[in-house]
Amino acid sequence: MLVFRDIRVFTGEDVIRSAEVTVAAGVIVSVADIARGRTPAPGDEVIEGRGRTLLPGLIDAHAHVFPGDLEQAALFGVTTVLDMMSDPAQAKALRETGGADLRTAGTAATVPGGYVCM
Repeated sequence: MLVFRDIRVFTGEDVIRSAEVTVAAGVIVSVADIARGRTPAPGDEVIEGRGRTLLPGLIDAHAHVFPGDLEQAALFGVTTVLDMMSDPAQAKALRETGGADLRTAGTAATVPGGYVCM
């Protein structure tokens, strides 16, 4: 397991000033005030986070994605990008490059001669 200790966590309603977050197989399994957290087990990877804040991945809910954008998004903490118009073949190719997860609204509905996807 991966354990983040002594970090600040915003729950969506409150702030836990000194929390412990436990992650197993890439999924958060517990968030607790450090006073009520579990003792890390032998073999756990522990990251001390005093003075830091742990945030969930951010979502860019309106983007037009081009090569390199998903990698750059991930560098800034954006883990999911919603592209508002994407050619299915281009979206497939972009997904294979890594970086943020790509979701798409699909091919745009437009008038003949309207917006051209490059």
